Amino acid sequence: MFSRVGSIADNSSGGSYANRASKATLNSIGESMAMNPKDRGVVVVLMHRGYVKTGLDTSGKTPQMKEAVEPEEAAEKLWEVCMEKGIEETGKFWHREGMELDW
Repeated sequence: MFSRVGSIADNSSGGSYANRASKATLNSIGESMAMNPKDRGVVVVLMHRGYVKTGLDTSGKTPQMKEAVEPEEAAEKLWEVCMEKGIEETGKFWHREGMELDW
């Protein structure tokens, strides 16, 4: 599981420097890891869960967001996207709704 917060191409708000840097590092590691088993036919799917109503948001904003979903729905959608991907998509970054995300 990776994070869109670590996307350099999709950073329109700035701030959260340490969080963004750590997520960007994780995204880079995931993309690099996808290259190693590719020649053996192993597909590595890097995924962003989107906003999920987990109760971890202390501000209370996430449950009010239109795009926020329950954990069960997020898991189902992530699984569906994961199962659709083949070797040609290994190492790419996907949103739970199925669209490819920029690094």
